[in-house]
Amino acid sequence: MPVKNLAQSDLPAPHFVSDTIDIQSMHDGRHYTSKARLRSAYRAAGVVEIGNEKPQPIEKPKTDRKAIRNELRRVYAEHNA
Repeated sequence: MPVKNLAQSDLPAPHFVSDTIDIQSMHDGRHYTSKARLRSAYRAAGVVEIGNEKPQPIEKPKTDRKAIRNELRRVYAEHNA
């Protein structure tokens, strides 16, 4: 039985994220071919790039069931009076 090389993956090619991009900056109108240079220009200008940030958890307010129940009782009593 052949011994498998543990350093190799079963995938046909390793995962590779390229830095190459062809984009015109919305900030300064210049064309960029590198994501790193585009982001560097954004940071230097104090611009915040959106779309890559992690969403902040949304905190739901605690429901005051007692206040709701009391209000429903008040409205019901007012309506039937």
